[in-house]
Amino acid sequence: DGASSPQQQQQQQQQQEPPVVERVVLPIDDHEEDILRAVQTQRVTIIHGETGCGKSSRVPVMLLRAPPPDDYYSDVKLFVSQPRRIAAKSLVDRVRSTEPELR
Repeated sequence: DGASSPQQQQQQQQQQEPPVVERVVLPIDDHEEDILRAVQTQRVTIIHGETGCGKSSRVPVMLLRAPPPDDYYSDVKLFVSQPRRIAAKSLVDRVRSTEPELR
């Protein structure tokens, strides 16, 4: 008989589920209201902060948990870019502004 006992099923389920990690407070958490207000009032929001402050991990969660300001925003797209992408874009813009023949 290949049937598992309830205890074996529970053990198998626990092994398959990732462990729950305790949520620590990160520096970005102090700015949640400002971030949500900026996102609601600005077309584009760029968030700059130190490595490990929670930009990539916390801001998307903040946005997903926040209720949309009205029904118009119920179907929006969320784009999260890594800091290197922002730095690379800034560098390209700078080179283009100083080297017009490379445009």
